[in-house]
Amino acid sequence: MISSLGVSKSLSNGLMVSQTIGQQSITGTSSGDKFLIQQGFQQALISKIVPVTSFMTIQTAAFPNPFVDIICFKFSQHLKGDLTVAVYDYVGRVAYKKVFNSPGDVVNVNLGVLTPQKYVVNLTATNYSYSTIIAKE
Repeated sequence: MISSLGVSKSLSNGLMVSQTIGQQSITGTSSGDKFLIQQGFQQALISKIVPVTSFMTIQTAAFPNPFVDIICFKFSQHLKGDLTVAVYDYVGRVAYKKVFNSPGDVVNVNLGVLTPQKYVVNLTATNYSYSTIIAKE
């Protein structure tokens, strides 16, 4: 959940931890093996977009973040096939979606049409998936 009273952090071991303040609920979820723990309204649509853990060998950098119009994604390896870039607003609606053909190791995405706020971006290609939070100024 993207909230003005919360935070999301990626830990050095690849786990994503997020918390928000002010959501009232008694909902809960738990799991096993590689583990998934969720509770409350925060698990809504964003939990279906952002993976809990990542086991990829391809490192991804998003910069500048925050950005004004164009954000760049740099990959540690060339991506094979098409890359789909999907950007979601704070309630999980698709704000932008585009397929880039054979992007190589860098892709520049023009998001100038978006309003200033935080978004979740999901990048997917053959054997590759990456999600992060980006901020448009």
